[in-house]
Amino acid sequence: MKTNILSSIIILLIVGCNPQAYRLVNRISVDPQDHKLLHPSSPFLKTHMKDGTVYVFDKWEIFKQYDDLGKEMTLVIGDGTLLSINRNILKQGQFKVPIDSIVIMETNKLTKSGSVTAMTLVTGLSLFGTGLCALNPKACFGSCPTFYVNDGNNNIVQAEGFSSSIAPSLEATDIDMLYHASNSDEIFQVEMKNEAYETHVIDYVDLLLFPKSDEERIFFEGNDIFWKTNEIISPYSCSINHEDCLNKINKMDDLEWYSVTDSFNLAKKEIIEIEFNNIKEGDYGLIIGARQSLLSTFIFYQALSYMGKNVGEWLAMTERGEIPHGEIFNVLGGIEILIQNEKGKWIKWDEMKEMGPIATDIHMIKLPAFSQSSKSIKLRLAKGNWRINYIALASLNEKLEPIVLKPSSVYYDSKYDDEALNMLSISKEKLVTLPGDVYTINYEIPSNELGYEYFLKSRGYYLEWIRDSWIEEENLSLLVQMNFRPKKTLKDLAPIYKEIEANMENVFWNSKYEK
Repeated sequence: MKTNILSSIIILLIVGCNPQAYRLVNRISVDPQDHKLLHPSSPFLKTHMKDGTVYVFDKWEIFKQYDDLGKEMTLVIGDGTLLSINRNILKQGQFKVPIDSIVIMETNKLTKSGSVTAMTLVTGLSLFGTGLCALNPKACFGSCPTFYVNDGNNNIVQAEGFSSSIAPSLEATDIDMLYHASNSDEIFQVEMKNEAYETHVIDYVDLLLFPKSDEERIFFEGNDIFWKTNEIISPYSCSINHEDCLNKINKMDDLEWYSVTDSFNLAKKEIIEIEFNNIKEGDYGLIIGARQSLLSTFIFYQALSYMGKNVGEWLAMTERGEIPHGEIFNVLGGIEILIQNEKGKWIKWDEMKEMGPIATDIHMIKLPAFSQSSKSIKLRLAKGNWRINYIALASLNEKLEPIVLKPSSVYYDSKYDDEALNMLSISKEKLVTLPGDVYTINYEIPSNELGYEYFLKSRGYYLEWIRDSWIEEENLSLLVQMNFRPKKTLKDLAPIYKEIEANMENVFWNSKYEK
């Protein structure tokens, strides 16, 4: 009864008293190779406003003008319909709508125009011609900007930025250790790519440096705290369900430990037991190198599918703070660190929760002071939700402050891009990238005679482009359940995910967007 009431309330909020208003919006399928998605026969635009009203334009353009004080304004000008909060028609005709009064825009005609593109949700994307992704649309490649850095031999993906920031209001700062970075030049180079059907909105990408010797490493604890260590201790043993996992997690290499999900409950937990020996008394941090499996990607895409044609409404409600966000991921959980207290009882000490399925993130969790030569630690995590590459202990010797470098030059498609440089380093404007965009970001290193530990500090958000195949699965009742009964949803989705789990990684990595 409670669920039915909640469902009715939210459906009323979305559909309102005049569902026929949505017939003004004609979505179409277009060839995804035309990444600008320009289609003059269907130039619809919906602008979701801060006050809850919506303008539905059937003819529009972006226009700039100056107000009485000489300040430049960006406007959406066009013919259409103004709908109330309850989606009653208030007025029809020509409107001028200031961009700064809009929370989200929705269209299938994307205009690359800075602040406009930065809040534009693209709908009606056909998967025709995208191969494997068309067979399994819940495994399509995606997850924010990818950063490629040289490891001494090749440019490899070493970081992904702000993976949880799926809307403007969720904009966040991300700090990623470039564990394998190698550089002997005066210029440090980072290649930033948009390899998915997404709009990326990037505030800045700074490089953090820490001078160090060959025997030292620096790790990030969180809250802008960095620790130097000259002693890293590998586990003595690693086991799960009495099976050995040591060879998968004792080095930062191509081997990963992972499991498969439970067939009946995606939130089902499992325990990894780790033992360390020959530990001196002192302060230590637990090092975990891990990335998510594609379970969270599947759940995110499934949520968008349930939203269907109302995805713009839901995103606008999130922007206005009217609905909660991400409770199902809290139930799914991160990697919990368990330690024994004085009475020998296992308790949760901390939890690592950073999302992202692309690059292995290196996390350091400060542990209570050790007074024994051996130490047991347990990790509790949802089955099939994580791929763990590395586990170790690091002695904590000294807190450090980074040298912060802004980009010295930026290139787009091998051409110097002064505007992009300005956006990433000085301007309040944000750099907006579209599928297939590649930027090379250069940083001037203070001295190439020193060794450094490198971190990337990026800030921004991204908007997922909505596929036609997702809209076909619209189900607001299941969406309400996902938000208010996430434990049941994770049980209901388990058999659906199991059918595609084995092929998820293959589809994901083979569906990256390239021009």
